Amino acid sequence: MSLPDVSDPEGWNEALRLRALIDSLERGNYRVAGVLGADGQLTERLATLAPDVVIVDAESGARDAIEHVVWAT
Repeated sequence: MSLPDVSDPEGWNEALRLRALIDSLERGNYRVAGVLGADGQLTERLATLAPDVVIVDAESGARDAIEHVVWAT
């Protein structure tokens, strides 16, 4: 998943969804360690953060996002 491009309406809507998700998690007393794009360094970034939970936006349109997450885990 890449971060939303807010210069187009779809990117703006995606950014709003992401903000709503983060706000909801934080209101539930969860700590959001980061928002990562699905790129070649995802594995290393996840290893550094060592999160308890990873949430993947399956609707992001990034075809390689799921593959990167699978490799990272």
